[in-house]
Amino acid sequence: MQSHMQQLSHKELGYMADSLTNESILIKECLTLAQQTQIPAVHQLGTELAERHMQHYTHLISVLEQHQQMAPTQPQ
Repeated sequence: MQSHMQQLSHKELGYMADSLTNESILIKECLTLAQQTQIPAVHQLGTELAERHMQHYTHLISVLEQHQQMAPTQPQ
C-alpha cells in the first residue's frame, strides 16, 4: 500500500459507489443462479462467482475506509 495516498475526488467516489452497487447486484444474481439450478456444475460456478464478487465488494469497502481517514471534515 502506498504511504502517500491521494484523496479520492467526488467523481471517483461516485465510481466507487456504482461499483459497490454493481458488485452487490452480481452477488445476488450469482446466488440466485446457484440456488435455482439443478445442475451441480452451475451451482458450483454460481457460488464461486458470488464469493469472488463478495471479495471485490469487501476490497472496495476497505479502500473507502482507508481513504475515509484522509477525508477532510466539512463544517456543518
